[in-house]
Amino acid sequence: MSDQITMTELGGRWDITRQAAARLARNNPTFPPTTKQGRTVNVSWRAAKRWRERQQKDQLASAMESWERQRLTHLRGQLYRYAQRMDGRYAWMWIDKARTVEACYELAYMWRLNLEDFTVRPDGKPADYDDDSEYYDSQEYLDSLEDDT
Repeated sequence: MSDQITMTELGGRWDITRQAAARLARNNPTFPPTTKQGRTVNVSWRAAKRWRERQQKDQLASAMESWERQRLTHLRGQLYRYAQRMDGRYAWMWIDKARTVEACYELAYMWRLNLEDFTVRPDGKPADYDDDSEYYDSQEYLDSLEDDT
């Protein structure tokens, strides 16, 4: 097999090396790969297969990053809720520095929090969400406590 690949443009032909064709395929997000001048590069089916696999990996990595960002946002929100309950001003600083999911779990472990508190119920509410919590936070509940004394 020759190490030359033909590249066509408007009926003309150029010969380039396989390394140059591979470089063109890597640097172009479209397939078949093209040069900046719009020339189409003829590549082997193996190169096409590698390109498709790389695109699928990139899409998967992008989806995983999106999921990771959502999970991080959720965990940091839960930690902020906890910090608000314990009224710790230094807790806010630690949460702001937690930029990864692992760091959030380390904070939860350090504060001896139940990691199950950071899971989500099927209805989208946190696992530790008490359906009656809105009542206990209401003025009506506080008034009922004063009446009992």
